[in-house]
Parts: sequence; C-alpha cells; structure tokens
Amino acid sequence: MTSVTRNAQSLGVPSSENLSRSFYAQLGAEGLANRTRPEWDKEIVGALIEMLPEHGRVLDVGCGYGRVTVPLARAGFAVHGLDLSPSMIEAARTAADAEGLVVGLTIASMTTLPFAADSFDAVICLWSAFNELLEEAEQIRTIAEVWLVLDLGGFSLIEGRPYEEPTPS
Repeated sequence: MTSVTRNAQSLGVPSSENLSRSFYAQLGAEGLANRTRPEWDKEIVGALIEMLPEHGRVLDVGCGYGRVTVPLARAGFAVHGLDLSPSMIEAARTAADAEGLVVGLTIASMTTLPFAADSFDAVICLWSAFNELLEEAEQIRTIAEVWLVLDLGGFSLIEGRPYEEPTPS
C-alpha cells in the first residue's frame, strides 16, 4: 500500500474502486450512454474490428453497459465484459439478451482479473476506465493482470490520457 493510499484511507477518502462504484451507481447506464454518441461508438468498434484477431476471444475491461462489448459480439467475437458496477453489467446483459447474443459478463475489479492465464486473444480497456485507477500501484497491477490473461502473441489496447506531472494546487 502506498503512502498516498494509507493517507487517503486514514482521512476516510474512498479507494478508486469505491469511488467508481459510487459514481456509476448514481450515473447509471442511461447517464453513461448520454456521455457518448452512437457515431463515436461505431467508429471505435470499426477500428477495433480492424485490429483484433478474426473471431478472437476478447476481454472488455470496464465494459460499462456494453457499448463496445455487444457490437463486438454481434461481429462474431467471443467477448467477455468485466465491470465493477452491477447495474452496468445488468444493462450489458439486457442489451446482449435483447439481440440473442452470447456474451460473458462478470462483476469484478480490473486489478484482479478472475480468469486463467492465456484466456484471451485480446484485452481492451477503453474510454475512461483505466483513468479511474487513481494509484500507480493499481495501474501496475492491472497491466500485470492483463498480461497474465493474454494468450501468447495476444493484443491489448488500454486507452487513457498520457502521463502529466502533477501541478501545485
């Protein structure tokens, strides 16, 4: 545990996971959907399809309500979505079921992926999901977990802001 994490916990500041769970419980799937545009999602999914191994096994970390997970399943990928938020996973399940798609969905943390080594041909983590890991140790753990579950020669795409040195308050 880093000193920042210990200090935050001693001050009663919630962890990254608790903050995310609380935020998405309040925002809900509809609120999150209102933060994007269908044409953006379509463009992202199209670009992913070009990069991913044909009909590969894909893990979508921080899948939210399935805005990338469901279209990838529709395109023939064996997709599994993972998210901390039970309501987001339920919304993804509802969307997949409405189209008769088989999509694995798991409520879990990206810092401790509940999958065996070499389970996926590709792991994606898009939009703001990785940015919600506030501690460097959480980010490192997540990258190690992604590496573990990727099959040899697998592909990973983690989208996030470039690192910037902190500025004085």
